[in-house]
Amino acid sequence: GLLGSHSNFRRTYVIPIEEQHDDRRLAALQRLTQPFMLRRSRNMVLKELPKIIEDDRFCHLSADQQALYQQAIDEQGRDLLAVARDSNQTFPQLSFLALVQRLKQICNHPAQLAGSCNYEQYKSGKWELFKEILSECLQNDLKVVVFSQYTTMLDIIEKYLTDQNISHTGLRGSTQMLRRGQHIDSFNKDNDIKVFCASLLAGGTGIDLTGAQAVILYDRWWNAAKEEQAVARVHRFGQRQAVQVFKFVTTGTLEEKIHRIIARKKELIDDAVRYDEQSIIKRLSRDEISAILQWTPAE
Repeated sequence: GLLGSHSNFRRTYVIPIEEQHDDRRLAALQRLTQPFMLRRSRNMVLKELPKIIEDDRFCHLSADQQALYQQAIDEQGRDLLAVARDSNQTFPQLSFLALVQRLKQICNHPAQLAGSCNYEQYKSGKWELFKEILSECLQNDLKVVVFSQYTTMLDIIEKYLTDQNISHTGLRGSTQMLRRGQHIDSFNKDNDIKVFCASLLAGGTGIDLTGAQAVILYDRWWNAAKEEQAVARVHRFGQRQAVQVFKFVTTGTLEEKIHRIIARKKELIDDAVRYDEQSIIKRLSRDEISAILQWTPAE
């Protein structure tokens, strides 16, 4: 193809750009891909919009979460770490992806891992942070959009909102097209509807949620562009107020490592080629994989 084999692309562009910060190589890649990327850069329109305030919020695993995280590392992580450190062995990407999903759900809420909506049965540091931030937003009369990549996590959030008598609506991939428009319009126009819950895939592109002034990214994607597309549903033409974006990160876990990888790889991903999450994971180095798989429980 245009960019050659994966190994050639990594040798020619990824390593020079990421590890050597080679601006000339980045410019060459941009020139090569520009004719095939008919996308409008948000940087061209940001100056015309109200300000956006990004707020990274950090939390800790609860005792319940620590036990589950340790169990996952013991059952799956240690063997994967040994393979990652042995360059002579083929690394099992699918097994690693399965563990990543398990760990991310543990960080979200143990109830999600258990397939339950009983948010009171288990303790979760991120869940307590979510309730705190949501309460602050509602007390300040801000409408909130909550994104998660997991519909099962959205089920838990919506159960909590219903229990608290907080009027809400939302969007999933399974939502019919006609109902999508109805849910979006009701959120933007009805002052009584305070929260919009959306899956990152279904609600991340092609819709207008300018009725909100706050965005909560409950869990993180590896692809910064995907997150920016989701935030752009709120921070876009028609938005008249400043937008606050809360990104949740569980310290000491793979989430904190994802957070760093997003920042480090953002230039390559955002300025050159838009990979999906699975593709980005496949492009992690052995050292990055090893770092993700290492975990030391908090004292």
